[in-house]
Amino acid sequence: MSRLSALMFGLCVAVGIPFQAAALEYGAYNGYSGYQGFRLSPNAFYVAYHGARGDSMADVEPAWKQRAAQLCTDEGAAYFVELKYPAEPVLHDDPQFFSEAAEFRSGFRMVKGGGMVFIPIFTGPPAPFFIDAPSRMANVRCIRDPAQLRDSSRLLRVLDYPIPAPVR
Repeated sequence: MSRLSALMFGLCVAVGIPFQAAALEYGAYNGYSGYQGFRLSPNAFYVAYHGARGDSMADVEPAWKQRAAQLCTDEGAAYFVELKYPAEPVLHDDPQFFSEAAEFRSGFRMVKGGGMVFIPIFTGPPAPFFIDAPSRMANVRCIRDPAQLRDSSRLLRVLDYPIPAPVR
């Protein structure tokens, strides 16, 4: 290897490594990365976290959970559950919208995978573009009393996902 190529290689490595080691910046969506969301009901939210090109799902997943924890903390809840679909009954006293007995009586048969599906619509630049970056999107339900939960294995504690201090 010539000295010039060795120098160029060393320069590329020295400049490239700091960019790859950059940590995920937690914050509101800025057109590039960050969290988005909105309220679905008094104790449920749609939460999305979009990473940047250099981020991995291992970086985005905790940021998504941090945002869900932040919203539930604001609601006065100490726990949250990721919902499989909007209005999923997760507490014992939640109404069950579909049951097998009701399906047979009505002649309606629910198909596996059927049900309500929320499709988020994001507006952006007028021309379509491809984004090669990880995103995590799901509905969450804030839980105040974990004893009322139907399936406690899905329960996540708000205190396990502290909100990082803002970078100045």
